Order: sequence, then structure tokens, then C-alpha cells
Amino acid sequence: MAEEKVRMLTVKEVSEIKGIGVSTVNLYCRTGKFPNAKKEESPIGEFWLIPETDLPFVEKKERGRPKKK
Repeated sequence: MAEEKVRMLTVKEVSEIKGIGVSTVNLYCRTGKFPNAKKEESPIGEFWLIPETDLPFVEKKERGRPKKK
């Protein structure tokens, strides 16, 4: 059985795909909305890697008040 590789995305890539801000993606990583996100170390600093499989957990919110039902 070959294990499938899950594509890991940067915060910027997730921001562009989902249409949300970079700071919002960072917040979602810190608060656990992307449950499998991993914080990585580099000589420059820390950064988040988000698996492509976590993208359905977050949807872009519409601006303004919610519509009445």
C-alpha cells in the first residue's frame, strides 16, 4: 500500500485559494480551524503549512449582516 502524499500549502497560497486575508489564515491556524496545520521552523523564522485536505473546513464569510430568513 502506497501512502498518498498530501500537498502542503503556505499561508499565502491558502489565502489566494479561499479569498481570505493572510492574517485571517494565520489566525485560523493558531485557533485550530485548520486541524492538521503544522508550524515549521526555518532560519528566517516560523511559518505554517496547511494540508490541502483542510481547505473545506473554512469558507469565506460574506460582508455585512446575515440575511433574514
